[in-house]
Amino acid sequence: MSKAKRAKLKGKQLAHRLTGISTPIGGLSWTPPVDEREVAKQLLVFLEDRRALFMPYNMEVAPYVDDSILEIRQRLTEDLEKISRSSVLGESVSAMRASCRKYLTETQDDTGRMHHWRMEGHMWQALGELRAIFGIHIARIACAYDLEVEEQLEPILPAEYEKESSEPVVARRRGKPRR
Repeated sequence: MSKAKRAKLKGKQLAHRLTGISTPIGGLSWTPPVDEREVAKQLLVFLEDRRALFMPYNMEVAPYVDDSILEIRQRLTEDLEKISRSSVLGESVSAMRASCRKYLTETQDDTGRMHHWRMEGHMWQALGELRAIFGIHIARIACAYDLEVEEQLEPILPAEYEKESSEPVVARRRGKPRR
């Protein structure tokens, strides 16, 4: 292969290949550091397929939403075990996991406490709060690690404001809200 066709390897790429050194008198091995950008990228891909984060409320069914939130919380816990809690990703994953816990705690089915229609409204309120928190942290992760966010998650991302107008871009694009 000619030198022009060879790709240069960066230090981080080499670190993932190098996991140990052996000599006749002994050896040393280690686990390469986790690439937080890659963990963040994989997490966003996972969240893009969680319908509980973006489907219209009237299409949500409580048991399926609960299952999805449990899956999300499990994934966040697994990712948190791989990364530093003090990093941008660690802080955001911790906050999103806490939001999952709060949602599950607030929507526990206590039939003696509420009628079905009130429970459903309470679920939508708790889900809206969870979505808002996730939107903020997904945007934070995408900015910190220079990642793209797929369009299905766009509804939960913070609205974009333009300097010459105090009206959100999203509101102008979809039509003005009723007053």
